Amino acid sequence: MDNVLEELKKIILKYDKNVEAKEGKIMGTNGTVFNQEGVFKYGLTKTKTGYSFHSMAMYANPDLFNDLKSKMTKAKFQKGCVNFKSLEDFPVDSFEEHMKKSAKCDFSMVINHYKQKKRLEKK
Repeated sequence: MDNVLEELKKIILKYDKNVEAKEGKIMGTNGTVFNQEGVFKYGLTKTKTGYSFHSMAMYANPDLFNDLKSKMTKAKFQKGCVNFKSLEDFPVDSFEEHMKKSAKCDFSMVINHYKQKKRLEKK
């Protein structure tokens, strides 16, 4: 695994004890998927031009999104995704602070939504 991705993976697992990491697809790209109770919460991928961090916690919580965006002015933000070329654009200390906050956010609403959706699809 790439050193940048490995460093970010360690930070995610250090602060969010509710997730499990495994290799998988994120937006059609191979990467590391972090699930909580079987529901996607974060993802890390290597892209053609750099890296991507995906976060359903950030997508579901605009305050998390805005806080991280204000600290990472060189990264490119989408709804629940941050694209960056290097750790110079995505400072580890800001990411670590973000993960501390993200891990404390209530993710149960998202989990319940996806579990209910799966139950309805089985009917």
